[in-house]
Amino acid sequence: MVIRRAAQNDAPAIKATQTLESTTGVRAADKSQDAIILAPADARLVVEAGPGYGKTDVACARVARLLKLGIPPTRILLLSFTRTAVREMRNRIAQLADDGTSTPGVSVRTVDSFARQLWGAYIGGRPTGTFDAGIQSVLDVLSDPGDEAHERVVQALGAQFAHVFVDEAQDLVGVRASLIATLLQKVTGGWTVFYDPAQAIYGWSEDGHQIEEDEGTILDRLDAANLGYEIKELSTLHRTDNPDLIALQKSARATVLRNGNVGNRADALRGKLFTPATEVLNRDALLQRVKGLGKTADSTLLLFRTRAEALEASSWLWTAGLLHRIRIGELPEVVSPWISMTLNDCDSDQVSEGQFAIAWQRTVEGTWHARGWTVENAWRSLLRVSQTGNRIRVSAIARAIAHRQRLDDLFNREIGPGGPIVGTIHGSKGREADKVIACLPQRGREGENPDEEAKVLYVGITRARKNLSVVQASPPHFSYLNDRPWTGLHGKGFKLEVGRPGDLDDRAACGGYGADARAQQALLTKYDGTFVPLRAACKKIAVSWPWLIWLNAGDKDLGEAAKRLGVDDGLHLGALSDGFSREIFEVAREKSDRPAKGFLFQFVLFDVTTVAMASDDPRINEFDGPNPWRRTHVWLAPIVSGLAFGQTK
Repeated sequence: MVIRRAAQNDAPAIKATQTLESTTGVRAADKSQDAIILAPADARLVVEAGPGYGKTDVACARVARLLKLGIPPTRILLLSFTRTAVREMRNRIAQLADDGTSTPGVSVRTVDSFARQLWGAYIGGRPTGTFDAGIQSVLDVLSDPGDEAHERVVQALGAQFAHVFVDEAQDLVGVRASLIATLLQKVTGGWTVFYDPAQAIYGWSEDGHQIEEDEGTILDRLDAANLGYEIKELSTLHRTDNPDLIALQKSARATVLRNGNVGNRADALRGKLFTPATEVLNRDALLQRVKGLGKTADSTLLLFRTRAEALEASSWLWTAGLLHRIRIGELPEVVSPWISMTLNDCDSDQVSEGQFAIAWQRTVEGTWHARGWTVENAWRSLLRVSQTGNRIRVSAIARAIAHRQRLDDLFNREIGPGGPIVGTIHGSKGREADKVIACLPQRGREGENPDEEAKVLYVGITRARKNLSVVQASPPHFSYLNDRPWTGLHGKGFKLEVGRPGDLDDRAACGGYGADARAQQALLTKYDGTFVPLRAACKKIAVSWPWLIWLNAGDKDLGEAAKRLGVDDGLHLGALSDGFSREIFEVAREKSDRPAKGFLFQFVLFDVTTVAMASDDPRINEFDGPNPWRRTHVWLAPIVSGLAFGQTK
């Protein structure tokens, strides 16, 4: 199935006309939008909004309206599930300043970031463990009147915010849904919750199994608390003016949301997407499609149903030298590399704007790491993170990076150098693109939930603004170990995913296991956005057997990229973590019943990130890096990705 925008429609078909209280005049007049934008400040609204129906415009226009009514910016809070949405809303709200609206102080955060802010501001210290554990800690305080911080948090939530916005509320499950429901109970002002039951897919994994116990939706929690609210609906699809796409997306939405026993919704939706002429995807077909994207590559999404499919497609592309980005769940967060490069060029903990500008010019300007940034924007972002007046404190930046606080602006959007985004439907939710190539199975999988699968398919096809192509994918056969795809090969070999959060020991990239830290950091600084092949092998050092990572100049496809960075056979780039090494042992034992002393190859250096340790980290005395990294506790580490081939011996 291929839906293309007609050539005569390449120019914008609609000149947007401004509504009475429009956002920035970017949409045609829409009464369903105005009904929400102009609602009273203390109104409590649940807004059903499908993808492309203009909810971000409505949210930002409502913010502008509230500000004009005299509500202080600091009393408005916008929460979203993803950093992508947070970034978009911040940019849209910043545009309101062009109309003379004062917006500084409006708080736009992810739910996780908001929970950590609550803990730091009103409870003290920081939550330990995972993000989920941190949110649960906040909930424990809110539910325990005997906790000394309980009253402070409750009063802060009740008095601080005059209006709260919640974006993509259907994506909130588990502790996040409980936190937001509790917040809305405590707020004395109004709130606007955007919710779409047709996109509620986050209770289900990229590979089709349920990951949350069914505790009810966010609306179930609000109803259980007897919170009254008014339901409104956005009724006009604005994302595309392609009539065929509009018809398909509206028909698919009706299929997903239709009440009653309507049979297998997933099969009904597949019937709209597949024809006897649908192309079957394979390696050659994928390479041909990507090579033919031309100037549209950066605005193309290649979407797959499962993680293993997306990773396999990525490996096909990088072995052919085709640039792309990855967007799937459970990938490491890339914190802008220029942070480490500039801060380690300064010689004090307190850095002025002038000192930062000199460091930027010396270390970052003109490099690949500067893409998308100016020295002015970089400085303002660090000031926001540091929160230390008109100078930044390196120690405050290190603490924020280590604790993942106030970093929404500093995360790169996707991993990878550029080109089309290869991702799962789950991972690409919240994104849209001019062109979408949806690589989907034509038949349902054994044991799938057809209602939930229909939602996943709907989310996938609604990412497209202009063109949608559906091709038939044949999911590879993989087993899963802790959600990590792997499969056995003939002989003693196996193939498994490399590059999940925690797979690398970041400390090893700066002097770990006897390496020259300056050479390691210089190599990462020289990274220029091309795919660099890597290999990992067990090596005995003292009494341990770490898996060390080297550049692989012998790779027949990409060896020249490794040589460009400068290969020193004695210099490793880092090491796999102990936890990941244990998982390799498990895979190897299941495959060949022998310990995994061997090697991995066929994975790549995909990006570079800034990492840090806080001064109170108990591991800090184990950090082997020399100055300046030992002084700043900030350094560069590799981001790797691939379905690596493993061999045991």
